[in-house]
Amino acid sequence: MALFRSGALVMGLVVCAGLACSPCVGIRAALAAPEPEVIPIRWEVRATFSPIRVVTVETPAGPAAYYYMTYTAQNNSGQDVLFAPTFDMVTDSGQIVRSGKGINADTTKAVMAAANNAELQDQIAIIGPLLQGEENAKSGIAIWTAEDLRPGEFTVYAAGFSGESVTVKPPAPKDAEGVVLRKTRSLTYKAIGDASKLRGEPIAITEDRWVMR
Repeated sequence: MALFRSGALVMGLVVCAGLACSPCVGIRAALAAPEPEVIPIRWEVRATFSPIRVVTVETPAGPAAYYYMTYTAQNNSGQDVLFAPTFDMVTDSGQIVRSGKGINADTTKAVMAAANNAELQDQIAIIGPLLQGEENAKSGIAIWTAEDLRPGEFTVYAAGFSGESVTVKPPAPKDAEGVVLRKTRSLTYKAIGDASKLRGEPIAITEDRWVMR
């Protein structure tokens, strides 16, 4: 199996990895960027993702804004899998926010109530076996603190929807540790102006593709 595709530039790998925040950027700078296999070589979960919306929640410290996205995952891979999705939001300024970080149970409940879908599971409850078949599909929600209400174009990296991974190593030194990259859904969105003024209006997906990250 070829690990690298000709013509892939290192800059693409650095961007997909979340810009300069990664401790492995130095290693990745010496490597060409791998791409996912055209035909999946490991299990892969079929998933659909909603637009992102903004909701304001009353907290003990006062009103606070949050982004949220819902999704549905269906396992048609031919095997049961352990499903443990994670979601990183990366703004065009390079800020990275992990879904669920700094969000307590009361806030989660308030955002889920705004989503108005009784089938949704929160980020903790959804972790576990994902059995095969449409009847066993799971629906979940990803929530982020809205630290930047003018994110411009931003990307959500949704991991845990494929078992494909690759380890890449720099050409030197020989004993350098490799970097594990995993097949990840890359969802690009574009918000115009102040997102807090959208009042629940959707921020649509402008690009949806697989990357190695």
